[in-house]
Amino acid sequence: MRLRLGVFLGVALAGLALVGLIGRPTRDGPADGRLRRIGSFDLSQAAPRSVNLDYVGEIPLPDSAVSLAAGGPALYVSMAFGGLATFDLTDPRAPRLTDHLTGMPDPRSGNGRLILSVLAEPGRLLVCDRLQGLSIYDATDPLHPRPVWSRPFPGRSPDQPISVTRVEDFYYVACGGGGLRVLPIGFTLETESPNALDSVDYTRQSIFMPPHWLLVADTYDTGLQILDIADRARPRVVHYFRSMGFCDWVGVVGRRAVVLHRERGFTLINVEDPARPYLEAYHLRPPRGDYMVKCMEIWRDRYLLAGNRYNFIEVFDLAEPGRPRLDTRLTTPDEVNAMLLVGDLLFTAHWNRATVGVYRLSASGLAPAAP
Repeated sequence: MRLRLGVFLGVALAGLALVGLIGRPTRDGPADGRLRRIGSFDLSQAAPRSVNLDYVGEIPLPDSAVSLAAGGPALYVSMAFGGLATFDLTDPRAPRLTDHLTGMPDPRSGNGRLILSVLAEPGRLLVCDRLQGLSIYDATDPLHPRPVWSRPFPGRSPDQPISVTRVEDFYYVACGGGGLRVLPIGFTLETESPNALDSVDYTRQSIFMPPHWLLVADTYDTGLQILDIADRARPRVVHYFRSMGFCDWVGVVGRRAVVLHRERGFTLINVEDPARPYLEAYHLRPPRGDYMVKCMEIWRDRYLLAGNRYNFIEVFDLAEPGRPRLDTRLTTPDEVNAMLLVGDLLFTAHWNRATVGVYRLSASGLAPAAP
């Protein structure tokens, strides 16, 4: 039986705690009605800072970026109608623009492109295009990708791909109002693409959690959806975790899901038993005009990086999930619209400046990542 949780992010924190405490599973077993403490993020920064973000440089872009991806020596920058820009990252201190496939501002054009994200694979790119559908690009030369063919999905432009996740021999394609489509890796124009979700709001992203779970960000009405993909071709929804707030992105730290809620902040959901998740910690803000998390990344399976619309990055230490804390806050030159981690390098898309900032991450007691 699906268990629904309605936690309204705009109410007082006391109300949030009460909803999470009553009838939620504990670490020792299923829910039994006992009260349980829910953690909140420590924002005091009383402990010494352990994470450093050292500025490396800034990359000018042809247009503002909506997402970033990497494949081999290449950085791929999706710019919606601005098209797709490719940079050579052989020397991260001096990235070089190698290609720019332009978009077209007229959506009525049959050749128009509105590129939202890229999944890089050896020899090819899967490009999520709001006008063309799921497009295959030849990336034999990763610094000069070329479109080959596109597979549109049923519905209109809002039902086309936003992001794609690969798990073994299957792709799970988040298609906004079109839900979550399933495709085998050898798909063609004729391959069926069943919707894996029974109920859909606006599916934005998914992430695999071993051994056979898929966590899906489905925005508002259904929130975090948890799917069993033991049968990769036939996902099965086992739970909705409805937060009554936007669920735009989900990441995994151990057996916990980090869920982004825009201006409300984010929550930490325990998914040790994916069929019975529960709220473990929260970092929620009252409605205000100077806080909105636009993007997140997880570094070293411990640190949560949150890029904010209001020109800063926060780094949260999740070493103790029941007592997460703010480790570092870095002011940035502009709104952080997207982020990408490549080893210890952090790339940040600055929306108004149409640039990508490059930072090198380091932390006390952590050896640098292998190049």
